[in-house]
Amino acid sequence: MSVVYAISNSENGQVKVGMSHNLGKRTAELCRPAHCNLIFSIECKEPRLTERVAHLLLNGYGRGGEWFAVTEDQAVYAIKKAYADVIGPRELVAKLEGPTLTLRADPELLQLIDDWRREEPDLPVRSEAVRRMLKAEGERRQKGRRK
Repeated sequence: MSVVYAISNSENGQVKVGMSHNLGKRTAELCRPAHCNLIFSIECKEPRLTERVAHLLLNGYGRGGEWFAVTEDQAVYAIKKAYADVIGPRELVAKLEGPTLTLRADPELLQLIDDWRREEPDLPVRSEAVRRMLKAEGERRQKGRRK
């Protein structure tokens, strides 16, 4: 499924809001410099329209193409708002608001998470990487019990 995403550039402080049918490939293309980082992505049924609405919400902050002089929070808010405007707020709440888990991590754990996520084809954000790691471990343990 296609996604709308935000990538930050720590070198110039700008954020790109775009859409892709292959986030892993797109992230690899855009994040070759070490100063770029995927900060948010969401699967969309209407990615082009969602991206366009997000761009309209950021109107006036454009710096060329899909790059904007906004904070990461502003870019993520614009994408979430655009998503809700396109598909409806109830579906957005169901997708984004589940139970929250807060995790404190020492530098070694953060390094472990970052190393793991860099091996994934779509370079997930840390929270998504932790979700995937926990899910994979849970599935591994369930398979071990069935034997």
